[in-house]
Amino acid sequence: MEAAEYTRSGRFASRRDRRLRPDATSKPIVRNGVTIDTDRHQVKIDGKTTPFTATEFRLLHFFASNPGRTFKRDQLLSRVIGESSGVDKGLRAV
Repeated sequence: MEAAEYTRSGRFASRRDRRLRPDATSKPIVRNGVTIDTDRHQVKIDGKTTPFTATEFRLLHFFASNPGRTFKRDQLLSRVIGESSGVDKGLRAV
């Protein structure tokens, strides 16, 4: 692998990691007994760790980061899952 290719792939990996972890240095979000810790990719409900898939975690984090706002399906798909996710509108309901 050439140095230029390594740099390109390294930069790509960093962007991908940031998308999966919205803000690795942020404080946990706490709302109504739910704690969302982006550093640990962990959700606690009333102090008990609760498993979430990566997409569920991103959706929960997005909604908790934008309290009181509503979003169209297309906005959620592009902001949470990513525009290039290849999700077919006819196959996936949000």
